[in-house]
Amino acid sequence: IGFRIPLLSDFTQLISYLGGDSVAGGALKQIGTSVFISPNSGATNSSGLSVAGAGTRLSGGSYSNYRITGTLLGSYASGARTVNALNCQYWTAAANLSTPSALNAYSLRLVRIT
Repeated sequence: IGFRIPLLSDFTQLISYLGGDSVAGGALKQIGTSVFISPNSGATNSSGLSVAGAGTRLSGGSYSNYRITGTLLGSYASGARTVNALNCQYWTAAANLSTPSALNAYSLRLVRIT
């Protein structure tokens, strides 16, 4: 038993399990407007993951998108300068995947190995 950083396939499987990309963000997001600004559309947290709008810590030390976007860090993407990431935004119930810069800092949720 242990833990690991999520792979892109973990994110795609999670989105599929939660009903697809158009609703998965709502199932992942924490309810209310304390961690996402209003309207925090579609937030139900039915997954129990409680993703927060923590935004991004940029490589220069400043923060971006606080309470706007919740980005979960995944494994490195092709090339060492990007990572796989799962994103939830305050304005939509959708979830999307991206490959942001590996030089920035994002929230992390580990996958349990059983």
